[in-house]
Amino acid sequence: MTIHRSEEQGPRKSAPSAQVIGILVGLVLFAIAAMSTMSSQTLHTQTWTSHTVQAGETLYDIARQYDPGDDFRVVVAEIERRNGLQNAVIQPGETLMVPIRR
Repeated sequence: MTIHRSEEQGPRKSAPSAQVIGILVGLVLFAIAAMSTMSSQTLHTQTWTSHTVQAGETLYDIARQYDPGDDFRVVVAEIERRNGLQNAVIQPGETLMVPIRR
């Protein structure tokens, strides 16, 4: 009795089809687009204004005042980065550059 190689090893597995490769490429492109969307949540504005901090004011208050439609956490992060702040602690009388959404 002669046993053929394909019978010894079971059914032959074929290389991934073009559909599978297309799906994988699509997923990679989707992931790249999603990551670029997340990074684009930072403000797309080049318009900044100065703001003098008032007693009792927080960065969150200022962010909501100048850009009420955006996620204020993103605006706070932009204010911190632009002004070289290590955290959200600010003092009355301090002048900050604040983004204005156009």
